[in-house]
Amino acid sequence: MATEPSNVIHLEHSSRRRKLRTFVVNGTLAVVALGATLTAGEVYLRVTHFRAADYSNNAVMSSIWTEPDQLLGYVRKPNLSWQRQTYPDRFSPVVTYNTDANGFRNPPGVETADVAFIGDSFTEGGTLPLEKTFPRLVEHKLGARIINLGRGGYGPPQETAVLWKYALPLKPKTVVWTLFEGNDIKDAQMYYNGGFRELTLPPATNWLQTGTIWFDNVQLRELAAPPDGNDWYYRAAPFLNLPERFAERHVVGDDLLRNGGFEKELRENQWQIVPALRDAVERVPLTKRARKGGYALEVQVPAYANVGIAQVAKNLKPSTCYLLTGHIRTKNVLGPARLEVQQLVNNKFTLRRFTPGVTSTTDWTNVHLVFTTPATGGEIRIVLRRPTNPPKPKQGIERLKLAQLVDVALHQQERLRARWGLTGTFDSAEHGITNVGFDYKYAPHIDESSPQGWNVTSEMLQRGHDLCAANGIHLLVVYLPIALRVHGPCTKFSADAPLTEYVPGGDWNTPDEFAMRVAALCAERGISFVDATAALREGAAQREFIYAPRFDSHLYFRGHEIVANLITAALEARP
Repeated sequence: MATEPSNVIHLEHSSRRRKLRTFVVNGTLAVVALGATLTAGEVYLRVTHFRAADYSNNAVMSSIWTEPDQLLGYVRKPNLSWQRQTYPDRFSPVVTYNTDANGFRNPPGVETADVAFIGDSFTEGGTLPLEKTFPRLVEHKLGARIINLGRGGYGPPQETAVLWKYALPLKPKTVVWTLFEGNDIKDAQMYYNGGFRELTLPPATNWLQTGTIWFDNVQLRELAAPPDGNDWYYRAAPFLNLPERFAERHVVGDDLLRNGGFEKELRENQWQIVPALRDAVERVPLTKRARKGGYALEVQVPAYANVGIAQVAKNLKPSTCYLLTGHIRTKNVLGPARLEVQQLVNNKFTLRRFTPGVTSTTDWTNVHLVFTTPATGGEIRIVLRRPTNPPKPKQGIERLKLAQLVDVALHQQERLRARWGLTGTFDSAEHGITNVGFDYKYAPHIDESSPQGWNVTSEMLQRGHDLCAANGIHLLVVYLPIALRVHGPCTKFSADAPLTEYVPGGDWNTPDEFAMRVAALCAERGISFVDATAALREGAAQREFIYAPRFDSHLYFRGHEIVANLITAALEARP
C-alpha cells in the first residue's frame, strides 16, 4: 500500500498552523478592539459624569454647586461653568451652564435690565440649553434686555428677597414672578418652620482635616408678643426688608444664657461636648477692636465628627417668642457651623430651628433666629453645632458605568416606577408611545397640608407688589401647574395605577386651590396674572411633550415656548 509523501503531510500541518495562527491573531485583535471600544466608552461616561444609579440627582440642583447664605439659606456659586446631560436619559439634552457674579444663570456683566425674572428651578431652566428657556425666548421676542434671577429650590420668601436684593438695583420696568403648584406652598411652610437646606460636601473631601470654630456673644432674649400673635411677624422681616419688624427692636428682658465664663460652665458640664473633644474647647481672648477684652469659645473640629456644644435654657415661658443671636467665625472648617434650638420630646431632643450655616470666614458673622416655645413646655436647649455626614466608604470595586448604562437600557420601566409613584404611557407625535412618570400630586386643602404656607406666600406676594409699586415697576405673576395636571388627561394608566392617590376622585378638573387663591389675591391687589394651565394642557392635547419625559418634572422645550408666548402677549398688551 502506498504511503503519502512526507512533504504532503508537512504542508497540511503548516496549513493548519497558519489557519490557527490567523484565527488567534484575528481573535486577539477583535478582543483588543472590543476592549479599546469598551474602555473608550467607559472613559467617556466618566468624563461626562454619567449617573445611572440616581435619576433624582439633577446636576443643576446638586449641592456641590451651592454654598450657605445668611439671607437666602443657600446660593449658587458665582462664575460656575459646566457642560453635561442634566439627567441620564435619552430625552435629556446636553446643557452648558454658567453663572454670573451673583450665582444666577446669566452672561457676565449685566448691569441693567428691562425685565427681571424671579422664581425657582422652572425659571432658572437648568435642564435645558440657555437659549431655549422662557426668559431668553421672551428676550428675543420682545427685543428687551432680561435678567434671570430664578434659582432652583427657592420659594416665595427667598424670591421676595431676590426681588429686593438683586432685581431692584437693576431698575427693571417689569418683574415676572413665576409660582409653581408643586412645591411653593411647601417651601413657604418650610421657611415658616425655619428650615434651611443643608449642604452635602463632595466625595473628595479630606475627612481628616481639622478646622477651628469660634462662637462669641451667644444670647437668648425674650421678645414682646407680636401684634398679630404669630412669630412670623419677626421671622419674615429679613425677607420683607421691614426694619420695624426686625426682632432686635422688640427684645424684652435680659440674656437667658450664661456666656461670661465658659471655663466654669465646662467644669460644671453645663456646656456638653463629646469626651474626645473636651480638651479641644477653650475660652480665648478677643483681640479685635470691636470686642477687645472679651472672650470667645474656640472649638477644634475634626471634619469627620459631629460637633455639638449644648446648654439647656432655663426659665423659658410657654408660648413665648424668643430671639437667639450670636457671632461665628471659622477657619479651615468643612461644612457650615450654626446655632440650633432643640426641644426635648419623648426623652429625646429634636431639632426645632437652626440658623444658616457659616463656612470659612475671615471675620465674625452675625447669626440669629426667632422661635416660639411650645404651649406644653418641655426643655429647650441651645446648641453650637457643626453637623456633618461623611459619605460611607465604597464597598468593593466601583461598578462600571457601562454596566450601569446597560442596566438603564434593560430596566428603564422598573426604574421609572421606582423614581415616580405614578406611571403611564403618553403617545407623543414626535417620540411615539413613551413611558412617563409623575411625582407631584394634586394638592387640595392646602391649609391642612401646610397650615402657614399660604399665609407666608400671600404676604410675600403682597410685599413684592409693594416693592415694585414703590419703584415704578410692573409686576406680572405667572402660575405654572404640575405636570400631572397637564399631561394626566392625555396619559394612559394601568388598572392598578394609584391614580386616585394623585388625583382626588380621578377627576382631572379638580380645582387648583393654590391657583385660585393666587388669582384672587392678584385681582384684589391689581397685580397682572397669567395662569399657564389651559395653554399647557392644550399643547399636551396636541400630543406634544410640555413637561420633560420620564425623569424630570420641569418644562420641556415646547413648555418653555408656550410660557414665553403667554408672557410676551401679557407684556405686549399693557398700554
